[in-house]
Amino acid sequence: MDTLGAIIGPVIALSLIGVISLRHIFLVSFIPGFAAFFIAVFWVKEVRREPQPQLRMWASVRALPASFWRYAIPVGIFGLGNFAHTLLVLRAVTLLTPMYGQATAGRIGIALYILHNVIYAAISYPIGALGDKRGKRGLLMIGYLLFGALCLLLMVHSHPLPVLIGIFLLAGVYIGIVDSMERAIAADIIPLKQRGTGFGALATINSIGDLVSSILVGLLWTRYSVGAGAIYAATLTIAGGILLWLWSPHNKNQDGTASLTEPTT
Repeated sequence: MDTLGAIIGPVIALSLIGVISLRHIFLVSFIPGFAAFFIAVFWVKEVRREPQPQLRMWASVRALPASFWRYAIPVGIFGLGNFAHTLLVLRAVTLLTPMYGQATAGRIGIALYILHNVIYAAISYPIGALGDKRGKRGLLMIGYLLFGALCLLLMVHSHPLPVLIGIFLLAGVYIGIVDSMERAIAADIIPLKQRGTGFGALATINSIGDLVSSILVGLLWTRYSVGAGAIYAATLTIAGGILLWLWSPHNKNQDGTASLTEPTT
């Protein structure tokens, strides 16, 4: 549902370009944002649960199982190369502007981002179901390696539009795999009572990785070349995939949750 919103929003923005000013487009985007806030505050009700023992923040983080922290290593390494996808849009607009002009190139860039989100939304549920049946670690490793391949494609300069379409298709596929499987694996290895803390720690690791990778790739991109940033990102993401392949969780978790290598029934 989140990704469907990320499809509809850019479609609306694309349809409004040239009709109203950019400032007014941002004002329009305020409406669904405020609506989501209003619904969350007044309509969404939490399910009551038994209160957990109060632990200080760092104590609750340290109490997470060792298997989670071993898993966090490949996730963190991958995150250090997984830059923001706005750089993909920038790459598309830069390559297309000489041929189509800045305004048309900007529209194509937004359209490619919409395509990225359509693929992401379409693949997320089937990938989640496949992970439950066939195992999650192998799928996540494929997602990591796909992003490494995408980074190498960024260095291609010939026939930009077909190549860019392929890049955004690949980006939608890999992010659908990674977003589904990273959290699903974390849920398998974190005891139920610690999942709020575990998901928060995983999100922190991913956020730090996204920030660092986007800054470093951006610096390499502007100071040296697109290829320098792409090689850096590809190296880190492929390394994350290799480390994930080497990571071996236990067959059964301490709280009795299902193994990563055994389908649930």
